[in-house]
Amino acid sequence: MATLVFRAPNGERIENPATTLIQSVVLDPSRDYWRQGSGDATIDFSDGNHRKRLLVLPNDLLFFYLKYIEGTETWLSLQDADRLGEVIECSDEWYASVGLFLPRERAWLAIKDFCDTGRRCNDIQWIRPVDLPEGGNW
Repeated sequence: MATLVFRAPNGERIENPATTLIQSVVLDPSRDYWRQGSGDATIDFSDGNHRKRLLVLPNDLLFFYLKYIEGTETWLSLQDADRLGEVIECSDEWYASVGLFLPRERAWLAIKDFCDTGRRCNDIQWIRPVDLPEGGNW
């Protein structure tokens, strides 16, 4: 059986959270939810053999950038390849390319799929950090 661990921006650790909890903080968070603590969240998925992680990095205007980590592989969500050279702050002093941020609904689809399967969502385009142009950041 798989284990899911959600770490909220304030550092709270929730093992096997209800999907509705994560859905609410993605689609309809309280005003200051993503401004507390580190300002980001992690979701760890473990099926006993493999551990995978999804970092959820917010921005007030662009919503969410997702970073999927499995072993030594890292994948970044992609929304707009033309805006990968533009950088904006997300979380607390963490800067990332504008083109990586997904609208709330698309981010939720990817997060839900990860929570259910531990895999990257096929409905989202993903790139590797080496695919970012000069001036881009992840």
